[in-house]
Amino acid sequence: MSNKAKLAETARAEALKTWHGAVMGLESNLQPIIEPFPGWKKEEAESLWCAAFVYYCCIAAGYKFPVRPKECASCNLAGCGAWEEWAKADPRIGWLSSSCLPQPGDIVIFDRVFEDKPHDHIGIVVEVRENSIITAEGNFGNVSVVVERPGQAYPGVSEPAGRVRLWWGSMMDGHIIPMTAELAAEIAAWKYPGEYAVYSWEEGSSTDELLDGSSYALLNSARELIGFYQFGAGARIPAIEEDVYPKGPLDMGLGLRPDICGLGFGVPFVQCGIKLAREELGAGDIRLTVAGFNLRARKVYERCGFRVIRSITHRISKAEFLIMLL
Repeated sequence: MSNKAKLAETARAEALKTWHGAVMGLESNLQPIIEPFPGWKKEEAESLWCAAFVYYCCIAAGYKFPVRPKECASCNLAGCGAWEEWAKADPRIGWLSSSCLPQPGDIVIFDRVFEDKPHDHIGIVVEVRENSIITAEGNFGNVSVVVERPGQAYPGVSEPAGRVRLWWGSMMDGHIIPMTAELAAEIAAWKYPGEYAVYSWEEGSSTDELLDGSSYALLNSARELIGFYQFGAGARIPAIEEDVYPKGPLDMGLGLRPDICGLGFGVPFVQCGIKLAREELGAGDIRLTVAGFNLRARKVYERCGFRVIRSITHRISKAEFLIMLL
């Protein structure tokens, strides 16, 4: 089970335990929810504990992070806004707009639910249906609940502000292992959208080039495949021009799982590959080849220190490619 699936399952189970504040003459049972936050008393948490419930579920699901990551400028993770601050500043966390399709395990932040202000409520997506999402929430009328919400709009209020997607451990704390036949088959099944479809593996084509000892897989802490790295001749393209790959630099090719592309993980992913090339493979200069149209990837490579040294033409497709060097 992936970390996100476990978070969805845990959140549902915790919400159904009926955590509550002082309601209907009952004494609050929120002490375990607020305990991670120093100095916070049950009386102070009344009707303010939705984000604390999310943090509690994350820890119960096996995530390990502090109550106030350094990226949280306004407050600790008992405040809804702190989750957005963290997600936008830490490359291991993803901040997605409300227009992105939700997934179980996503943390959804809402605007103007209880007050006329942004980021006043938060919950965890536990199920996605055709036109709605099922969320586990704390502090729904001062009680934890599992509730169905319209997929894009909240009844009578604004759309969700956005979603936090926890990829904690997927990059900086990931595991790089030699490529296996099982992982290579998974990569061959990846399908990239739109103009990036050129990176999709041709159906029925061999994955032998990934299994010659030159390729590695990046797994997250849940042992899920995140991306791969390929070194040497397999990272080059056939070019019309001659002598485009002089000896010296180590060629590096890489691929990030399609559903993760465009979410801000490119730089740490490339940096992991650079570290592997230098510390494990003894590389000096590192060279990579990128499609001329792929400005998104080129910007990531430039942020990692690569520079364009020449343009070449693919022998078969006649498309332009750029060779970059670090």
